[in-house]
Amino acid sequence: MVLDKNKIDSDALLAAESDSDALARLCEHYYPLILSFMHYRVHPDCAEDMTSIVFCRVVQSIVRLKGSFNSWIYTIARNVVIDHYRYNGKRSYVVYEDGVTQNIGTSNYGVISMFNTEMDLQEILNCLDEKDRELLVLRFIQGCSSDEVAAIMDLKPGTVRAIQARLLNRLRTYYKKEV
Repeated sequence: MVLDKNKIDSDALLAAESDSDALARLCEHYYPLILSFMHYRVHPDCAEDMTSIVFCRVVQSIVRLKGSFNSWIYTIARNVVIDHYRYNGKRSYVVYEDGVTQNIGTSNYGVISMFNTEMDLQEILNCLDEKDRELLVLRFIQGCSSDEVAAIMDLKPGTVRAIQARLLNRLRTYYKKEV
């Protein structure tokens, strides 16, 4: 189910006023988006569970919604990820095509030496620190605007654009070295 921005905003207002049908439409629309976001942030085995936690928090706190629903739900998702890492410690994983998962420890910089010329998106993201990874996932995988990413990450839109440019240049330089 695809909802346009106006429908999302109107459904969010209705859901905040206890309209369960509007809340159901929002959850149906955002579930695959949040699940995708989680797949890029945590170990794949945890993604569905953490997505469920996000929607439990949405249901519990929809009445306190102020502003953009999109920014609000991604902020909740981001906080769930932060809570997860705070509780479980920071771990980095690489998931290979055959489904094998390798824990590469807490240092993301050692991953760079593991890359081949056929780099996998997950491996590229794993070489970045958490904030950089989150910014790229929100901007390019989730399709959020710079303003939405700024609201989610509590940054200024100009800062988001500057970090994005720096990251893309860094990845471009790295990719040229590998190829």
